[in-house]
Amino acid sequence: MRFDGGRAMAYKLRTRVQRADAGLLILILGGGALILLGLLALAIPSRWGPQLAPPTTPEGVVQRFYLAAYNGDFDRAYSYLSQDAKRRISADDLEQLGSELRGSRIQVGMPKVQGDGARVEVAITRFGPVGPFGPEEWTERRDVYLRREAGTWKITGGAFLLVPKELPVTK
Repeated sequence: MRFDGGRAMAYKLRTRVQRADAGLLILILGGGALILLGLLALAIPSRWGPQLAPPTTPEGVVQRFYLAAYNGDFDRAYSYLSQDAKRRISADDLEQLGSELRGSRIQVGMPKVQGDGARVEVAITRFGPVGPFGPEEWTERRDVYLRREAGTWKITGGAFLLVPKELPVTK
């Protein structure tokens, strides 16, 4: 009988080990699934588009200006300009900026706000054809200046290169 009792104990022990192995496997698979879901949750929002700052902030206005120009929505880009900037450049003139931005990466920095004025640094990285030493890539940094008009941030300059319509006369 002792022998049978030992056999029964061994069977019970083996059953418990199998259950523990199954429980551990379920725990490991569940943890792995949670980690995978977490990584997917982090990756998916970045594929939906750029994360924009609030539209009431200087950097949010600059982001939306460049995004509109990049997408060819020049009327919308024009709406982010101050009244003074609108006197110096037309919505049609912004088309040149839009063509400059094609195939570029735009990074908008943090604003430096002083009273009703602000400055935001923008880095525009352009990509060219592959040359003998690899792909051409260069970055241009611009300071974009903003001023509050009626409580809303508007771009006053620096976001575009203004080509004078009339050359000044010098004597």
